[in-house]
Amino acid sequence: MIRDFLESLPMPRIRAVGCPAIAAVAVATWSQTGRTSPKVTSLTASCPHYKVVVKQKLKSAVETAGCWGLFEGETNKRCVALQVTFDKEAVDVPLSVYGDRANVNRVTAAPTKGGCSIKIDGADAGSGYNMVLRLKGASVISREVHDGEFPDNYWEKTTYHEKEYKG
Repeated sequence: MIRDFLESLPMPRIRAVGCPAIAAVAVATWSQTGRTSPKVTSLTASCPHYKVVVKQKLKSAVETAGCWGLFEGETNKRCVALQVTFDKEAVDVPLSVYGDRANVNRVTAAPTKGGCSIKIDGADAGSGYNMVLRLKGASVISREVHDGEFPDNYWEKTTYHEKEYKG
């Protein structure tokens, strides 16, 4: 059965030998060649005036290098979109807000004075993180990333401004 499965995979250099350990190595090798599932998964949250959608897609180890929340040596779900609407109008969310996140587990949104706080939890244990994104109206104000195991420690804090550059 394992031999049939392995031989059905598009891996010309791997030959089935009927050993479960070899099967696991063959599947891991196949996933690291960039031939990953195109399936996109979504997580959603909302609070008054805001709707949040986080989209993730399975990516190879090469495509997720440098992301926070990786499970080493495995295919990971990379955050490919963070869509936010304010009163049904799209909010411009910079790629730098979500582009380095992987394996998002949960998204929550809570109203704040004049805006919204979006919390995104990802990964687990040593690679876990908690990201808090603050919005005011239709503007991204800040992003904080905390360690998943020791949340009182900051990893990053970014402040966003909408001031036009006059050089």
